[in-house]
Formats: sequence, C-alpha cells, structure tokens
Amino acid sequence: MAIGLSGGKDSLTLLYVLAGLRKIAPVKFDLTAITLDLGWDRDPESHAALARFCEEHGVPWHVEETRIGPMIFEERREPNPCALCARMRRGTLHHVAKRLECNKVALGHHADDAIETLLLSLFYEGRIRSFLPFTYLDRQRLILIRPMVYVFEKTIRGVAETLNFPVTFNPCPASGKTRRQEVKELIDRLEATNPNVREILLGALRHVDISHLWYKAPGG
Repeated sequence: MAIGLSGGKDSLTLLYVLAGLRKIAPVKFDLTAITLDLGWDRDPESHAALARFCEEHGVPWHVEETRIGPMIFEERREPNPCALCARMRRGTLHHVAKRLECNKVALGHHADDAIETLLLSLFYEGRIRSFLPFTYLDRQRLILIRPMVYVFEKTIRGVAETLNFPVTFNPCPASGKTRRQEVKELIDRLEATNPNVREILLGALRHVDISHLWYKAPGG
C-alpha cells in the first residue's frame, strides 16, 4: 500500500496510524510512503526529517522528482492553479504507486476536506458532490482509500502537535489564498452560531434524499 506523504500534518498522522495498525491488524499489508517533489527549492532539513520519520516507523520512503510547481505557476501562469495541480499530482502519484507495485493508495483527507469539497462543488460548480472514502480506478487498477475521512481536522492537528510530528512548510504560492481557504473560513464563522455545523454537513454526505432534489437520471 502506498501512502501519499506530503509532509503535512494529515499525511504524517496517516502514516503513523497505518504503521501502528500494521502491527496488530488481522490482515498483513506492506507500506511505502511516496512524496512528490513539486520542483520548488527543496529544504534539505525538512526532507531529512521526513526520512527519519519514515525510518522510525519502518516505512520505506520514495521521493518522485517533478516540475509540477514551476510548470503551473511560472510557465503556464495558471489563473486558477489548484485544480490542475491536484490532477497532475494525483496522476503522478497513481503512476508511481503502480511502478512500485502497490495496489492501493492511502490519502490523508479528513472530514473537513470532505465537507469543504462539498461546498466548493456547490458554490463554484453547481453540483452536489464530494470525494468518496473508497474508490476503484479501473484504468490504473488501483484502490484509493481515505482512512481518516470521519476524523475532523482539529483532532489530527492535536495528534500532530502532541506527538511533535515533523510537519513541513508548504511552499506553494497559492497556500492560504484559495477558494478552499475561503470555504474553510466560512465554516468557521458558521460554527460560531452553530457549533455542530461540521457534524451536520458530514452527516449530509451520508443522508442524501434524491427524491427532494431536482435529480434527473441519466437517459431520463
């Protein structure tokens, strides 16, 4: 199983949990961490910290060199870079996982990611959708799993801080300036008057009443 390891708190927590689970799970599985180098100036200290973290937990670490960052921001100068960057990173990660003979890819998406994606799709695409906890990719013959999809970000942040994970700095120029950040801040404001808004939105993803939506079946 491959783990997409960005060096952020989410992927580090995922690696920590799966490495621990591997010791007690009734089924045996191997782990390989994959980090995509997006082509920014590399911080040797951060990479060394990730290498130590993987070694401490007995997980082999593979770094894949790419030029995704400069290509999107410097050459193409994309006005809305996030969607293209995400697609390119996903494609590269899947390709590398297959090359390393992994049949599953585990991603660190959590509950906040799911509800933010729901609102982003609703506000900016006019669609009611989000990602799935489990996805089978026919072309690549890969299974994507998101083991922390029911865990909220504040819990993951607490784990990372308590255990002093080596969280790396995100060098992306768009970090903190995205539509996702705007939606995150909107949910924070809603939570001030509705403390359960995150749980409610997450529940909405599981309780879909198509009969009360203007849904038209394909071919209908």
